[in-house]
Amino acid sequence: MPCRVLAQYCAMCALEQATSALDTLTERKIQAALHSLRKTRTTLIVAHRLSTIVDANIIAVLHLGG
Repeated sequence: MPCRVLAQYCAMCALEQATSALDTLTERKIQAALHSLRKTRTTLIVAHRLSTIVDANIIAVLHLGG
């Protein structure tokens, strides 16, 4: 949940489908907040939407589960 990540410092963040149930406008607002957060933390993001990971340094794609 992004709000837990933003409320306290952690060296690594894992976000799974952080914006999957959001409308486009709300997703953009959360992505903007997470963008600055990711500059100071290692972040692992699991996502189906390309818009969620478009500015990632490394993108790994799993095909057929592995």
